[in-house]
Amino acid sequence: MRHPASRPEPDFADAEASVPPGIALAIGTLPHQDPDRALEIMLQACPEAPCWPQLPSRGFQETMIAQFAEGVPCVRIDREGRRIFLVRPEQHLEEVTSFYEAQLGAEQSGDLSAFALSPGYARGFHAFVERLSGRADDKPPFVKGQVTGPLTFGLSLLDEQGLPALYDPTLSDVVRKSILMKGRWQLERLRPLAEKTILFVDEPILASFGSAALISLSREQAVAHLREIFSALRAAGALVGSHCCGNTDWSLLIEAGVEIINFDAFLYRESLGLYADSVARFLGGGGLLAWGMVPSESRYQGHAAEELLALLEQGIRALAAKGVPEALLRRNLVITTSCGLGTLKEPEAEAAMETLKRLSELVRERL
Repeated sequence: MRHPASRPEPDFADAEASVPPGIALAIGTLPHQDPDRALEIMLQACPEAPCWPQLPSRGFQETMIAQFAEGVPCVRIDREGRRIFLVRPEQHLEEVTSFYEAQLGAEQSGDLSAFALSPGYARGFHAFVERLSGRADDKPPFVKGQVTGPLTFGLSLLDEQGLPALYDPTLSDVVRKSILMKGRWQLERLRPLAEKTILFVDEPILASFGSAALISLSREQAVAHLREIFSALRAAGALVGSHCCGNTDWSLLIEAGVEIINFDAFLYRESLGLYADSVARFLGGGGLLAWGMVPSESRYQGHAAEELLALLEQGIRALAAKGVPEALLRRNLVITTSCGLGTLKEPEAEAAMETLKRLSELVRERL
């Protein structure tokens, strides 16, 4: 299950040097409708690297796919029916043409506002920027943003024949460029708020990579699509991470050039052992592992931070036994929840975020 990289793996020494071991990051999603309350939770749990809260309970438009579908040509959002679908690009060429004209104009002028997340689709983002803009003399070291990745986005949007956007050349290109431009717009707004910006490209669909559902997506295509996004966001000044809440071919993300790998370490903490050689090279080049140790599912709630620390130690020892240097595993370490918390009840989500903060403190004290 090891795959040789098609090009030398990048050096992420800047990421390793700048991110303190054991720092707490949030995935983003919370079940709250009140953005101010969600912000309080984020800032308390992740004071060094807060992220803007995604709030799907506010409406369908703030769910993972819909939130980034706004303004994408040939995509139709039925908020009342809670569905998104595609129309054929050849029947709506004016939309496609207008999109490419807007992208070219943005590249030439530097004005990315055509690709903004509007307050109606991302209230948490705008509340976050407004709140942190008032802290000019008290900036956190990092802020974190997130976009839905091109694979998850492009494979979740279907036309009337059931064909995903990613398998249509025009729609695939539009999707990738839309995600990239929305990510760059985020970075532009987030950059003044902190010393450094982290942007996650969330790809939960990679948990199905290699299955019958994704049989038409080759490894080479997946790597190329991701590399296009990762490299452009890194060039725009972000530390680029990717989140997948299930098991996957982790070497694929490494080959694509990600700097932070975020995985569900509560349920799959030994899954990276199948790719130990790639993980060792990744960490050796300064890449970071974001261990999703705090469970995000209601049925697993209630684990104390001390219990999760013991499970983290088990995961580190298991990877070390596979040949990944233990010193790198302990140094290049970030702590997160296993996934977003949007499906939990508000008290459960708040307890999980408190546990995240406590676990981060324990990691930094003891590891």
